[in-house]
Amino acid sequence: MLIVIGGSTGPGGEIARAAANRGCAVVVVYLEDQSGAEATVDEIVSSNGTAVAVRADVSDDMDVERLFEEAVALFGGVDVIVHADDRDSELIDQRAARQLRRGGAIAWVADSKELAAVLDRWEAGQRSPGM
Repeated sequence: MLIVIGGSTGPGGEIARAAANRGCAVVVVYLEDQSGAEATVDEIVSSNGTAVAVRADVSDDMDVERLFEEAVALFGGVDVIVHADDRDSELIDQRAARQLRRGGAIAWVADSKELAAVLDRWEAGQRSPGM
């Protein structure tokens, strides 16, 4: 399960769709562009993927807490946090460090090629002994 910060449009939307195409459930995080986030989710779902849009200000502790609570309630846990924009990430990264499932990852990526490399490394780590 993957959370994409800034996943509503542009490169973030591309990253969210690429993750879904690899079989990941995706939470598309947006702050202002609800219609863009919903369009990204609709596109993923119409391609038989799993995605939801969640509005969250990643610089607000209560929003970050709620984001993780919703992701865990929907998908049982969080495996990867992907930053697709340059918003303040300190709070979400702190929460992720405590709440990611074992072997989870936090990544900053600019496009689907970078995401593929991150997911390849993460998947390989999930198959490694001791992970």
